[in-house]
Amino acid sequence: MSKAGQEEQKRESRPPPRGRPPTGTAYPIELRLKAVKLYLEEGIPVNLLVTELGVCRDTILAWVKRYRQDGEEGLRARPGGYRSHRRHKLPIAVKDRIVEVKAENPGFGVKRIAQVLKRVFFLQASPETVRRTLKESKRPVNPSSLS
Repeated sequence: MSKAGQEEQKRESRPPPRGRPPTGTAYPIELRLKAVKLYLEEGIPVNLLVTELGVCRDTILAWVKRYRQDGEEGLRARPGGYRSHRRHKLPIAVKDRIVEVKAENPGFGVKRIAQVLKRVFFLQASPETVRRTLKESKRPVNPSSLS
């Protein structure tokens, strides 16, 4: 048997990691409801549910919270996932400060501006955020001054 074949066989024989399903899959609604009802109605401790169901403790507690808020409907899989993956909005004051630093120091690149924001103004903004902000504000980003 080839080395690749042996590796594939090892992967197939391993049990799935405990505490979470394989990436890209969701726990079935029946399992979610069962876990919540066992916890709330039967009083079974979370640690025992974790061991028996193979579900992460935080996941079970999140299901309980959603069940208490929205009932059984709260346990249904949500399209696009539970958390939103949109970018966080940068506060306007930070955007203004980025543009202000660039206007005062036209030779500064995005990395230098990010460093100045962090060291002088105690504001967090990555070089990519600085670049995007300057582009949105129509300020020229000098590619040769990225330091």
